[in-house]
Amino acid sequence: MSFWKNAGVGFRGYGKSFDLIFNKGLWVYFFYPLVITLFLFFGGYALIHHLSDELEKWFLRFTGLSGDTEGFFSFLKGFLSFFITLSLNIIFWFVFSTFSKYITLILLSPLLALLSEKTEELLTGNKYTFNADRFVRDIWRGILIALRNMLLEFSIIICSLILIFIPLVNFLIPVVLFFVSAYFYGFSMIDYTNERRRMKISQSIAFIRKHKGAAIANGSIYAILLWIPFIGIIFAPVFAVVAATISVHELTEKKN
Repeated sequence: MSFWKNAGVGFRGYGKSFDLIFNKGLWVYFFYPLVITLFLFFGGYALIHHLSDELEKWFLRFTGLSGDTEGFFSFLKGFLSFFITLSLNIIFWFVFSTFSKYITLILLSPLLALLSEKTEELLTGNKYTFNADRFVRDIWRGILIALRNMLLEFSIIICSLILIFIPLVNFLIPVVLFFVSAYFYGFSMIDYTNERRRMKISQSIAFIRKHKGAAIANGSIYAILLWIPFIGIIFAPVFAVVAATISVHELTEKKN
């Protein structure tokens, strides 16, 4: 199949995912990313405020401004407190928005493995007996794939910064990076099905490269959903893994 036909399969997977999610009871899986997102957000926010308070106290003691101050020193103390709090909050929002999608994928690995399996059962009637050892391996593989893709994506982002100073080329960088991210997102979602079919990681990589259009299409919708503040991270993983399972099923059926 050509790249565009593969991409069509990837996009159609999302259209078909609505029926399975809302008519076959898979909507309950939205609850888990909601809990994890709330935990990451409020836990991280509380941690940042704690670190901010401790860093502020240490810095004020270090500069000798921890006691009562007047005039200019009172202004300086207030400014430093504001600056430290603002800086840490900016860092937190950057880290949260950048890494939360991968942290969520890692924490959701057990759920997404089960959801992909349940989706295949609804599509084909295939039932997999629960095997604790296999389930742990599925989880560990999902974590490794997410970490691998995260490191590769950020390596490409860092390397692309070299091109940012080249006229005309720099305008294309955001577009290229979007599709790079989409490929890695789609890779993670498709690999749950490949692992269940006992593909080695190297075999899964070869399969996804061959059907990269489907991976990019799946990951593109996932990335776009993530643009929706807070709600996106709740809905995106569930829709993406169901759509990816449907797409792989269609691709393998056509091959057969």
